[in-house]
Amino acid sequence: MSHSIKTILSKKILVVCLIAGLIIAAILSTGAWLMEKMYQNEKTLVIRDAGVNVEDFTQHTVMIINQADTLLHGVRMFYLRTGSLSQTDQYIDGLPFDKAIIENIYLVNSDGEITISHNLNAKQVNVSDRDYFLFHQSTLGDSIFISPVELDRVTGKYLLRISRRINNRDGSFGGVVFAMIVPQSFSSYFQGIRIGSENVATLLGTLDHKMRARFPEPAVDTWALPVVSPLWDALANAQTGSYENTSATENIHRVFVYEKIADLPLVMLVEFSETDITDLLVEQKSGLTLGESTVIVFILIITIVLIGLLVSLDKLESAYRSLNEVNSVHQKMVLFDRLTDLPSRVLFSDRFQYALYSAERNSEKCTLLFVDLDNFKAVNDNFGHDVGDRLLKILSARMKQVVRNADTICRWGGDEFLILLSRSNGNGDIAEVTQRLMAAIREPSEFNGMTCAVSASIGIASFPQDGQTPAEIQKAADDAMYEAKKQGKDRMVFASKPG
Repeated sequence: MSHSIKTILSKKILVVCLIAGLIIAAILSTGAWLMEKMYQNEKTLVIRDAGVNVEDFTQHTVMIINQADTLLHGVRMFYLRTGSLSQTDQYIDGLPFDKAIIENIYLVNSDGEITISHNLNAKQVNVSDRDYFLFHQSTLGDSIFISPVELDRVTGKYLLRISRRINNRDGSFGGVVFAMIVPQSFSSYFQGIRIGSENVATLLGTLDHKMRARFPEPAVDTWALPVVSPLWDALANAQTGSYENTSATENIHRVFVYEKIADLPLVMLVEFSETDITDLLVEQKSGLTLGESTVIVFILIITIVLIGLLVSLDKLESAYRSLNEVNSVHQKMVLFDRLTDLPSRVLFSDRFQYALYSAERNSEKCTLLFVDLDNFKAVNDNFGHDVGDRLLKILSARMKQVVRNADTICRWGGDEFLILLSRSNGNGDIAEVTQRLMAAIREPSEFNGMTCAVSASIGIASFPQDGQTPAEIQKAADDAMYEAKKQGKDRMVFASKPG
């Protein structure tokens, strides 16, 4: 080969390699953009879910505090009416409160001495130095006080107190009535958070910035420490919202969603990390990476083929057409039924799984129709398999005209079809679509002057009431279809989940 020919060939190879490199770079760049887009979308959804958790935890917190406060009002009223410590003690004994939440109710006189307690050692304890006592001693109004979590001098446990002031008849300070609350009564409920492995839920006081409850549980020496956080600036501007910050202790970038608890000096805070978001994207990222790798490998193969065939343009074009055709034929064989051009089992199963994932995330409903043609064997026996195949094509086209573009029809085998109605509505709408399908199938068809007609028995099953997985829902629809057969064919039957 002459030097000039080698030079030209080298330039052609360089151009091919450059083009391949640019395409691969574009694929990687697009993949990175798609990944960022998926991340931002998932982050928006997680912030929304965190907001729902915050609202739920807030309602639970208000319920516990209202329960304790109602008891305090009752005890205080009884004591002021009777003036008797012994009768008030008996009254507290008869109160039906949950000891797992409210450990005890105490009465304290104006000197800070505990006068009513079920613990004998408590009456030897003076609480005049406690924040709640000092607050009520100096505050004339009837304000609720929710203390930080402190080591109780009587029980030796870390507890928080919800308290109310007791006034003498002349309005002077007469003492305090308070309930001992177990912090875990809040944090055990916070365990219901389902955002990720690094999520945290915290109940904080807005005045002293100290924790009242947290999941996961903090170290005991942190209960007394004010929490330094951008939350307090954010709370000054809006009662509810979100912000991002890097955790000082863990050096992890986190998203924080908060809500001020109305009329109480408390704020609910839920936080999660970037890892929590990326963990939710593992499957999508894996699929995207697999797709990128497949395309890049294909491009590299094509590049090698191009380099090998550069000496002959005709051979190059022929090889390219052959690869393209093989790829198209292979894709069609894998993803579509050869007879009806409907999605294959592989493609249908993939769409079915995605529809269930989407329905579960968005609290929606999706429905599966199991369609079995009645008396189709008689068509094959009387008119031949060629007519039977042509009839299957016609019926497939009719069913596609009845359902929406977002729905999927699959020829599951022989004369059986599966129809996936994503984002389906109530049974009335489903029944209407099914009746139109049955009418379309029932319409006679003519072949060379011969008329043949079939009907369909259809079983209907929906997520989530009839099953949680594709296999469960398909079995429920299959059972319902057989019930339709038993009832005389040419009808539809809704699944009835056992139990």
